[in-house]
Amino acid sequence: MKTKILTPVLAVLMVWGMQTVIVAQEKEATPVSEDQQAAMMEAWNAYKAPGEMHKMLAMDEGEWNAEITHWADPSAPPEKAKGTEVCKMVMGGRYLKTSFTSEIMGQPFKGLGYTGYDNAKKEFISTWIDDMGTGMMIARGPAPEGDSNTMEMKGTMVDPMTGEDMKVREVLTRIDENTRMMEMYIEHQGQEMKTMEIKYSRK
Repeated sequence: MKTKILTPVLAVLMVWGMQTVIVAQEKEATPVSEDQQAAMMEAWNAYKAPGEMHKMLAMDEGEWNAEITHWADPSAPPEKAKGTEVCKMVMGGRYLKTSFTSEIMGQPFKGLGYTGYDNAKKEFISTWIDDMGTGMMIARGPAPEGDSNTMEMKGTMVDPMTGEDMKVREVLTRIDENTRMMEMYIEHQGQEMKTMEIKYSRK
């Protein structure tokens, strides 16, 4: 027996079709009008179209040298390391793919992230996975206000000691077109502490 796997496009069309059926059922089987269909198509086109926020993400495309400062213990001196990050826009300019390689606490480290801007929710969203865990960090944040070059994203990651989610916060600052900074904080036992700082210099 063959198992059929839905492609993402087919899945989207099925969801759209189901929504149309639900709308029709809620309105006592009243068919969806051409105007309603046009409005749905217009909303979908606006949702999928890359815009100014995606152009801002594209500013990070390229190869970067990374200078890492890591605090494993807030009461102890930080550890230093170097790394490399490669950033590339994918999916037609909709998402920034980040590939990171380094060494953390004497161990080789690789990470992979995706950052996008959700046109409907009006917010950035990022995901992060790496080979030092089996979970995924997810964070969200609004677009910078005015002429600010700093963006803050908040989310959660798993605490491997407890298996529970813990809060994380990232502060991303674009110093100039060739220099940027990432600061990461976690909340532990109700207190926030800085765990990492990475300064990026464009190669």
